[in-house]
Amino acid sequence: MKFTNVKKTVLTGVVMGAALFTFNFTALPGSVNLPAVVQAAEANFTGEEAGKLYLTGQLYTGAALKDGKLYNYKQGVRGAAYTGTFTGKYLNVSTGAQVQINGVYYQNGKVFSGVAGRKYYVKGLLQKKFTGWKKVGGKIYYFTKGVAPAKGFKMLKSYTGGSTKYKYYFKGDGSLSTNLFKDWGYNKCIKTKMTIEINTKTHNVTFYLYDKKTKKYIIPAKTVLCSTSAKANGTPRGHFFLMKTSAKRWVRVPNNNTRFYQWATRIAGTPTLVHSSVYTKYGNNKALSASYYNKLGNSNTSYCVRMQAVNARIVYDVAKKTPKKQRTWINIVKKNKKGPFGIVKLKHTTGKLKNSRKTDPTDPELFPGNPFSVK
Repeated sequence: MKFTNVKKTVLTGVVMGAALFTFNFTALPGSVNLPAVVQAAEANFTGEEAGKLYLTGQLYTGAALKDGKLYNYKQGVRGAAYTGTFTGKYLNVSTGAQVQINGVYYQNGKVFSGVAGRKYYVKGLLQKKFTGWKKVGGKIYYFTKGVAPAKGFKMLKSYTGGSTKYKYYFKGDGSLSTNLFKDWGYNKCIKTKMTIEINTKTHNVTFYLYDKKTKKYIIPAKTVLCSTSAKANGTPRGHFFLMKTSAKRWVRVPNNNTRFYQWATRIAGTPTLVHSSVYTKYGNNKALSASYYNKLGNSNTSYCVRMQAVNARIVYDVAKKTPKKQRTWINIVKKNKKGPFGIVKLKHTTGKLKNSRKTDPTDPELFPGNPFSVK
């Protein structure tokens, strides 16, 4: 075999010398084993000629680098990019794609840990022996032998521990829904019979929907933060119901011209209203008092329950959009309990606002597409 004016395209590790090519190529799955040293001459040429790749004078079959990328070759003809491990790295993978090699899963060029396709992986291995609750990548999952539930409801023991069972809703990716109003449907939730639990110890409010199968309020829809009375007996404890006819878009504190609230609804038989945080102008949702908003999650009211605007709106809509004779129960307790989703604090939502801010970041009227939206 004689070549003239050949274009010598050197493979990885090949060092060009007068008549010597030193070939130090790592063998790959499915490729041929290559010698460490190749004596290259015209009769046993290693390189590319006329668009074909040769190794020691023979058309090459296997994997080789070309322009910094690894390709499969067959009889000297370059084919598809090689997808696999090479010198400890995973090459030529599409961004986000997940591929299994020798029982280990890779993604974005690295051994994969996380959840993909509702399956839980640690260091590339499916966790087939793991069953239970797990927070992964900021989302909550329940795995059964390493696999999260399909979209829908599932009866399980509480995420926060204990023997209490809830009928949780899981999203399409297998993660737990902590905002059923958004994930299952706002109007669907609003029109379902509901119990609202207000915990003056944790300053949390949890919305529970009625489950027709068990005939119990065991479907947790959402847990939100609130503020309650600073007085020992200010926000009363007990079993009440929502006074639906009392719902008002805006209210003012009697004999006070500095504090106003939106989305207000009274708890029947009590002096307590459920409403937004404080505004300094009536009917103006761009007149928020940031200092009062930043106290959400503490005891600092006289009798009422203050909430972020988006959550006060839920209570208001329950009062306005459901039959007046259909009771919406209110349970006010003082217990050191974490509830179905854990305790929610201001830092878990918007965090504290700058004193100069005049709007509630959760306000559904001003910011309908905000991250805390329920629609």
